[in-house]
Amino acid sequence: MNPRLFIIQVAEKGKIKHEYGDGENAQNSKYLWSPDLAPVEPARRTWGWYNFMNLWISASFNVNTWQLAGSYVASGLAWWQGWLCIWAGYILTGLFVSLGGRMGAMYHIPFPVAIRSSFGIYGSVWPVLNRIVLAIIWYSVQSWIGGQCLYLMLCAVWPSTARIPNGLPESAQTSTKYMMCFFLFWLFQLVGIYFPLHKVRHLYTIKAVTAPIGGVAFAAWVAVKAGSGAGPVMSQSSSLKGSALTWTVIQAIISSLDNFSTFILNDSDFTRFAKRPSNALWSQLFTVPLTFSITSLVGLIVSSCSATLYGSPLWNPLDVLERFVTENPTSSDRAGVFFLALIFAYAQAMTNLTGANSAGSDFTALLPRYLNIRRGGYAAATLCWACMPWKLLSSSNNFLAYVGAYSVFLSAFVGPYFCDYYIIRRGHLSVVQLYSNKSSDLYWGLGGFGINAYVAYLAGLIFNIVGVAGAMGAKVPIGAWYLYQFNFLTGVLVSGVAYYLMCVFGPFKVHHSEGWNETGDAELVSSIMIHSVEESAGGIMIHGVEESAGGFSEEVKEDSKMPVIEAFKS
Repeated sequence: MNPRLFIIQVAEKGKIKHEYGDGENAQNSKYLWSPDLAPVEPARRTWGWYNFMNLWISASFNVNTWQLAGSYVASGLAWWQGWLCIWAGYILTGLFVSLGGRMGAMYHIPFPVAIRSSFGIYGSVWPVLNRIVLAIIWYSVQSWIGGQCLYLMLCAVWPSTARIPNGLPESAQTSTKYMMCFFLFWLFQLVGIYFPLHKVRHLYTIKAVTAPIGGVAFAAWVAVKAGSGAGPVMSQSSSLKGSALTWTVIQAIISSLDNFSTFILNDSDFTRFAKRPSNALWSQLFTVPLTFSITSLVGLIVSSCSATLYGSPLWNPLDVLERFVTENPTSSDRAGVFFLALIFAYAQAMTNLTGANSAGSDFTALLPRYLNIRRGGYAAATLCWACMPWKLLSSSNNFLAYVGAYSVFLSAFVGPYFCDYYIIRRGHLSVVQLYSNKSSDLYWGLGGFGINAYVAYLAGLIFNIVGVAGAMGAKVPIGAWYLYQFNFLTGVLVSGVAYYLMCVFGPFKVHHSEGWNETGDAELVSSIMIHSVEESAGGIMIHGVEESAGGFSEEVKEDSKMPVIEAFKS
């Protein structure tokens, strides 16, 4: 068979069948629209405020969060100083997440579509691609940690698991038993990716109930074993003074934003399923700081008690469980380790399900004719092997430095993204034009690229790029190092201000909306894209649309009668 013909046939079979209609613009929309990129229709807006609370409760309970406060204490802070830093950092994070999710909650569009308003119809591909990369890295790391949870479960049932011979070379920086558990956990997670996110929201409810119970039980168990209260870590004072203390506190606060940079950008991928915009606002604003702070405190107590048991604190809760199950365990010890490791494994799997859905949503924007959220999620899961998480985590300091450095690139996207929506557009988006590549439309920019946003993006990078080099080990001026300690905030502020100046004074001026103007016309656009349409002389008219419970707004009803849907005219 002709290889070229074979590739063409495979590509044709791999296409996802969508209804695009006819005409030139309908053909062009194949590269901008798919059912997964379209605004969520009313029937699928099923997330209430409690679902968003459960999402972040479940997201907070993972091994990384358990180690947060401990890592700050290890840097020289007193436990209460580290914990206050977590509160401060995640209060800021909750605010940023809520701001990032507003576009999805109002217009029910995903992040890859929302960012087209600032970076352009085609220019949006670059920020989406950057977010995908970090999402895959986090997916790989969380999967590796989940594999370690599975390893502890197997050790609790079959102690001989710990004695599996290693067939890997020393250069692999891991062993056969850990690689086996990583593969099994990775395989198990593939099942969850198959289901749409709005259909598995109750799985987050299960984690939101079981994870806190497991965490409190773990802390109580370790405290009973230690038999001496909360342990020495909770009584030690800070070893830092003066400027060293100040900069360590700043680092601790900003690291919370670094860890959340991907979710700050793409929160619209979740909030677009909200029943009402308010469901996604207050629930996230308060739940994020509360849950992450409480989880880190429980982790700190466990680590402190472990210092009483073993002479020095074990910051990783899985290390504590491994000591329990490998050092003369009783049957009750093995049972306790099994169930706690099971809870941790489920927590990691649900955290990764969130990440896979986000990455899958972003992948759809790259190749909407070939990728949907499910296929994109599987692509992210497959590519996570290329990250070799066992090597990434061989040095936790290097990994955290890398994540912090990469968040610089994402923060420079956040500035224009937020400034465009909240200051320039004043909350108004023409959703139809977000799916159009007509040069006369609002979001076309220059050749499909938002030049203002790209200039602002580069400005945000320039202020931090020297500090990034310092974080990776290079010698840099002390001033650049100090500036880099604010990396995420610096990137957002500089790029946001630069975007505003470019829109107001630059060669590609953007018209300011007069007053706050969130129209929330997603019902109209969903109907246009999902239901059958008929062309009239003046444009496209909605045909056979059923109103959802409560009906459409009067503005939307009126708009639906107007022949102005130019983006989909043939």
